[in-house]
Amino acid sequence: LDTRELSQRKDNLKRQIEIFEEQVNFCFSMKRHWNLSKGGRTAVIRT
Repeated sequence: LDTRELSQRKDNLKRQIEIFEEQVNFCFSMKRHWNLSKGGRTAVIRT
């Protein structure tokens, strides 16, 4: 393994981690949004 290939692997790993963090953040925001809308819907159903 030469240094160029190593740095390329490191860049790929960094990109995968960034993509993973974006997906996690997206899931958290969607879950928060869904919980809010779900709470609003159940409140509407109850009344």
